[in-house]
Amino acid sequence: MHELALEQRRVLGTRAQWHVGDITWGLRQHEGREPEWTFRLWRDGGRVVAWSWLKSDRGILEHDVHPEHLHLLDEILDVPDARGAAAFEDDEAMRAALARHGYTRPSRAIHFNARDIAESPAPTPLPEGFRLRTIEPGDLAERVAIHRDVWAPSRVTEASYANVMVAWPYRSTLDCVVEAADGRFAAYVLAWPDDANGVGLFEPVGTR
Repeated sequence: MHELALEQRRVLGTRAQWHVGDITWGLRQHEGREPEWTFRLWRDGGRVVAWSWLKSDRGILEHDVHPEHLHLLDEILDVPDARGAAAFEDDEAMRAALARHGYTRPSRAIHFNARDIAESPAPTPLPEGFRLRTIEPGDLAERVAIHRDVWAPSRVTEASYANVMVAWPYRSTLDCVVEAADGRFAAYVLAWPDDANGVGLFEPVGTR
């Protein structure tokens, strides 16, 4: 799945729906959810050219398919238990495939945002008593606490976040927090690198 995400980014640029960090975060942020998930892989030789990931607790069907293998779409989407799947609004092939399988346009859209950064931006000035830093040893409990406050109810635990922290391509130097004078975290952003394509991802972002 990571390898396909890297190739899609190389081929499609910002049109690639998945970043390697998306996949790692989705897989590792929770513990014990494996019985709720069904994965399928499609290979061409030894290379994964498509995959699907059914999250049965919500009926969401995540998927990715290489543009040279769009003929697999109907097979990928043939999942009776799935109730939701995503596509870019101007992706006619994907939207047509979704329509064939009974998916209708939702009333709420997900906005996919991207920007080019020619140079490193200067940090935004913070109010007095706050400072920007990255995660250090000993921060796990507070790092999880702010995530759980922001995304309540959340299934992220200290054990599951520890799993995130040892998974590729996580880097503690990209796990950024704004710390208040009392030592509590006021805000955070987890940035994921894709060194091969020079693309970073913010996932997730939160403020108390």
